[in-house]
Amino acid sequence: MTEYEEYERQERIKEYNDAQRQDKEYKQRPKRKYQVLSDPESKEFKRAVGKRVSKHKRRGFLSPENNFTYEDVANLYEKQEGCCYACFAPFNEVAFEIDHKVALSLLGHNGAENIQLLCKSCNTSKKDQDFHKWISTVRTRQVKEYLMELDDEPYYA
Repeated sequence: MTEYEEYERQERIKEYNDAQRQDKEYKQRPKRKYQVLSDPESKEFKRAVGKRVSKHKRRGFLSPENNFTYEDVANLYEKQEGCCYACFAPFNEVAFEIDHKVALSLLGHNGAENIQLLCKSCNTSKKDQDFHKWISTVRTRQVKEYLMELDDEPYYA
């Protein structure tokens, strides 16, 4: 590899790292457009989750006995420790959305075992993809970002 090619490679890596840092800062800033809910015992949390639960129940083709409840969402919130399942963003900084692991459009169901809490950006990026395929790409990207951050740190022997 020539000196010029090495220089070009280093410049591309710097540009990539800057873009990733800006994207990470954007994702981590508080979203004021949506209500941020951090206490599962508060009235606001129950009201907001209740609206989201009832929105999903209104789907006409779903059987009523296979719907998740407010308690399911509150338990999931506690289980996920108040963080997005994919990017680990804390829900006291970003609003969460209820996501179906297997999308309803792919014949998924509305049961408690098929839901997870994601931040808006992760839920938007997932769309109706298969959950396992999507999460593997997310984790691969996170590992690459971490390795790039390690690359930026000075090496001491």
